[in-house]
Amino acid sequence: MKRLTFLLLLLAVMMVKSLTVMAEVYYIHANGVIYEADDQDTTAMVTWHQDFKYSGDIVICEQVEYNDHTWTVTAIGEWAFKNSDITSVVIPKTIKVIDKYAFY
Repeated sequence: MKRLTFLLLLLAVMMVKSLTVMAEVYYIHANGVIYEADDQDTTAMVTWHQDFKYSGDIVICEQVEYNDHTWTVTAIGEWAFKNSDITSVVIPKTIKVIDKYAFY
């Protein structure tokens, strides 16, 4: 009886786990900035990408759009401007978090 209960519980956990949908992450290039967003959320963040180097004057968007989805930009991610040559950054009022080392 204990074994049957355990097997049924294990089966239930596996079924629930299989129903969990993994979020698809998007890297959106807009206005000279790389944003990271996923299809399970309504917010995006400025991010660092190994194939891109920021330079000059940067204007962070309040919102970004991709595939008929709109995200509000609320964060500047860790190391976002890593090794960049920026001269200025305009930060919109929607930014709530600036992660550590964002401008390092």
